[in-house]
Order: sequence, then C-alpha cells, then structure tokens
Amino acid sequence: MYTAKMSSFKNRIFQLRNQPGTSRTGQRWSPEEDARLREEISNGHQTQNEIALAHQRTAGAIRSRLTDFAVEKIKNEEGFTLEDASKLFGVSVENIERKCNKMQADRTRTKTTSEKSDGEKERERETEMKEALSRIESKLDTLLLRLGNGKERVEANALYSVY
Repeated sequence: MYTAKMSSFKNRIFQLRNQPGTSRTGQRWSPEEDARLREEISNGHQTQNEIALAHQRTAGAIRSRLTDFAVEKIKNEEGFTLEDASKLFGVSVENIERKCNKMQADRTRTKTTSEKSDGEKERERETEMKEALSRIESKLDTLLLRLGNGKERVEANALYSVY
C-alpha cells in the first residue's frame, strides 16, 4: 500500500513538473523565492492562484509556504496571534493550527536516542522484539497449516519450540 501511494505521488509530481504553470513543483524554495513571495503577499495585489502561476507552483504549495511563514511569525514574535498571522498571510487559522500541531508531534516523535532514558530504550527494544516474535509465530502458524498432520507437523512443532 505504501509503495503504491509513493508511486502515485511520484507520478503526480512528474506530471506537474511537465506542465508549464507548475514546473517547480516539489523543488526547494530558495531564499530569493521566499522573499519574492513575502513581497507579493504584502502588496496584496495578486491572488494565491496568480502567485502560484508566477512561481510555477501549485496553489496548495503557496498556501503551505504561507502557512510556514505564519507559524514562524507566531513562534518568533511575542504577542503575535493566530488571527494576526491568518490576516497577514491570507491562510486560515485552522491551517496554521494544524501545522503547529504537526510540528509539535514531529518534535515529540523524533526524540533522539541520546535523549531517551534507559527505561524508554528498553521498552522500545522489548516492543521491537515482541513484534518480531509475533511475525515469526504468524509465519510458523501458516507453515504448520500448510504441512497438515503427520511427521512434518511434528518436526515443525519441534522447530517451533526451539524459537
């Protein structure tokens, strides 16, 4: 399933890159392009769709980048609210909240091994071992079902008890 989703995603990126209006899809934003986007938003003369065409990106990419700017502004300027950021960058409060929540979840999930306590490391190893054992047991159960009754089943059970 994951492979199919990635393949579909890569195909979509390929299609977008081969269209004149979205040829920069998926590429990194340069500092110059960021500055240009900030200027275009502050001028307020263009819609996000018009800006997307000028940058050869999708409107979704523009909204996403503007949301990043909004989160950065809230994080770096004390007293700057979600509503302020929403008005300044033309993105919804919900998008900004979603991005903030995702960033918080990512920080929690990517705790480095050195930051984890010995107990946390031990629990992770135990969980990994249980998952591996469960996969092995499932494969052995399948094998036993295929073998059926008789001598092969006894040998397979003997093998099973070793692990």
